[in-house]
Amino acid sequence: MSQAQVSFSQETSPSALVDALKKQWSLPPGLIVWFASPGQDCEGLASQVHRAFPQVPQLRCTTAGEIAAGKMFKRSEEHTS
Repeated sequence: MSQAQVSFSQETSPSALVDALKKQWSLPPGLIVWFASPGQDCEGLASQVHRAFPQVPQLRCTTAGEIAAGKMFKRSEEHTS
């Protein structure tokens, strides 16, 4: 049975963000669902995620508010794989 892995980062660079996520995941992802602040470089992030995980489908969403781990954030990312 597959496990969901949730990760979170406030990195602003798409490449630094993908590196931070890789460190948080213990299993290779089968699907990546990500929620990004509208202020983030979503196209750059999508490109970096695809480079890092070329065979993994992505579901991309932007958010108006950012709540993760019971806290409110600005300019953050949350990912589930």
